[in-house]
Amino acid sequence: MSDTHYDDATAYRYYRTLTSIAGSDDDIETMLRQAIEATFAYIGAKQAFYLPCWEGRLHDISTIKVFNGESWNAPAGSLKALCDTVSEYASAKTGLVVSNEKWVLLVIDCASQPSVWAVLSVDSAPGDEVLSVLEDATKCIAFGLKHRRREKDIAATQRSMESISRGMAETMAQLVQAEKMSELGKLTAGIAHEINNPVGYIRSNLESLATYMDSFQTFFSELEQAVEKGQVSPEVFDSLKTRFDFDFLLEDSKEIVETNLSGVDRISNIVSELYAFSRRGEGKFKTLKVADVVKRCITLTRSQFDTHHNVIYEDDTTSGLISGDGSQLEQVFVNMMINAAHAMPGGGTLTLRVSETISHVEVSIADTGTGMDKATRAKIFTPFFTTKATGKGTGLGLAITQGILHAHDAITDVSSELNKGTTFTLRFPRVEGPE
Repeated sequence: MSDTHYDDATAYRYYRTLTSIAGSDDDIETMLRQAIEATFAYIGAKQAFYLPCWEGRLHDISTIKVFNGESWNAPAGSLKALCDTVSEYASAKTGLVVSNEKWVLLVIDCASQPSVWAVLSVDSAPGDEVLSVLEDATKCIAFGLKHRRREKDIAATQRSMESISRGMAETMAQLVQAEKMSELGKLTAGIAHEINNPVGYIRSNLESLATYMDSFQTFFSELEQAVEKGQVSPEVFDSLKTRFDFDFLLEDSKEIVETNLSGVDRISNIVSELYAFSRRGEGKFKTLKVADVVKRCITLTRSQFDTHHNVIYEDDTTSGLISGDGSQLEQVFVNMMINAAHAMPGGGTLTLRVSETISHVEVSIADTGTGMDKATRAKIFTPFFTTKATGKGTGLGLAITQGILHAHDAITDVSSELNKGTTFTLRFPRVEGPE
């Protein structure tokens, strides 16, 4: 807004007041009321009000307030007749200020509907000089109104974008979890086999132990009878031990208990790793050792590799600490390891190597499978792209993996050659642990 010059001091003060009001941080309603109060004082009006105007017509609304020189109050009666009169009169006129002997209308126009019309009742029509000042004043008020509406629109757009962003983040989290469940489905059959093995030999061991318990019971019963008859002698005791093969029963029972405990621990570990993998990542980063995450993934994917596969794990780190979400990283490594297993249907070697430099911790996942050509390698991170048969893959695994790696500021390098294998190299920023 330019600093308009007026010869009349009252007009100058009025315009400066409006300039200050228009440039303030007040909301739209406060700004309009202050501007109309200043205009009320300048032209010596009797009462004033403002209303929205759509398509050239004022609309009397129930929340309207009228300024009487002291305060804004509800009108004594309906203003519909006055609004209709002003609308009809103004429709035949042009300009930002329309007046007659009874009222002055300020058409505070805006680029968007509705515009705002301010109506001030007067005792007589204002002179040309006052009307000229009012026209400049109306432009000033319109500037303030446009500015506030623009700010309001920007704030609304920002809130909308934040809402969309939150929605996208939640959708992404759900998509990540859905893909994780898809990977879990691929592991299910193998995991069931992993659990059934120890369950099978635990049951077999317990059946043997139950038979041993019968022998123990008979042994101690006969030993008790021999004691009661005073027949316990080293020869009798040795005879009973030999008859029931007591030394073998004790030794084998101990081995059975140890084997069962080992089997139970194995099942417990599998279930724990399965639970840790299936839970939804919280998205909260903490300091963790990458090698520990990789080892958990080896346990989870063991069933995907048969006797024709050789899985090699190497840890060349001393600390190997990064900042990350362990659950999300498990999804990355499991996905890549399952893909490696599928790329080696006839067998092969998977080498997992964790190393570190001064600035990074590096995870290398290399297989000796079918490999990829250049065109395929260029598309592997594209959503819904898959080389697997219909129904065998969603095409989202590596796309989601890339999103997780980006969130961890990881650098990803892929090298592959047809019929020779593929190597994924992931470099994570290294962090220092607590001293």
